Amino acid sequence: MNNKIRNQVLEKYKHSNKLHRKFTTFISNRKGFEIIENEVSKTGTILDLGCGHGYLCHYLSLTGKDRKIIGLDNDPVKIIEAGRSNDSNNVTFVLSDVTRNRLPDVDIVIVYCMLYQIPNHEKEDVIRKVYDCLNPNGMFIIREVENDDLLFTIKDYIRNLPVISLWRKMPTFKLYYPKKDYYKTILKDAGFNNIIKKDGCIIANKENGNEK
Repeated sequence: MNNKIRNQVLEKYKHSNKLHRKFTTFISNRKGFEIIENEVSKTGTILDLGCGHGYLCHYLSLTGKDRKIIGLDNDPVKIIEAGRSNDSNNVTFVLSDVTRNRLPDVDIVIVYCMLYQIPNHEKEDVIRKVYDCLNPNGMFIIREVENDDLLFTIKDYIRNLPVISLWRKMPTFKLYYPKKDYYKTILKDAGFNNIIKKDGCIIANKENGNEK
């Protein structure tokens, strides 16, 4: 993320507490944002699925003024914080649960490190919902961990330790890292075409003429 855009994103969270501002600074250094920016159109409607506090939404808004950005998350605390940070006319934040509700019709859907929190059988339902909400020639970008090796087994174990959960002031939670090429398989089953892996992202398209 170039320094000008990075500082503009950070400025939006100046009202936040010190800990959250430090976290925002860390997030703003993610190269994944730039990778996604290089893949998406400068126009059209983009849905950030599992937007959290809205960092990626603001980044895409600042780098493409003609875009319409919708950030969707099921965490009310994060959506409230995202709303407080929002002073853009082309960004909207919505509180909703993707596993229960229909998604709005859009041109592009982005999922950035969210699906690992959803059990695999529910992931498949989410992928189908994404396909259904995309306009013809729509694009779906996934940036997720896709691995089942020892590293992620250990990470999962550590994050479920009671002391970690107590520190986070939330119940223990499980992470669902799928096996290699899992996303490619379920994307194809959902009807997506031209599925490629590029720079740590999985990119899929809904071709014109496919049923919506």
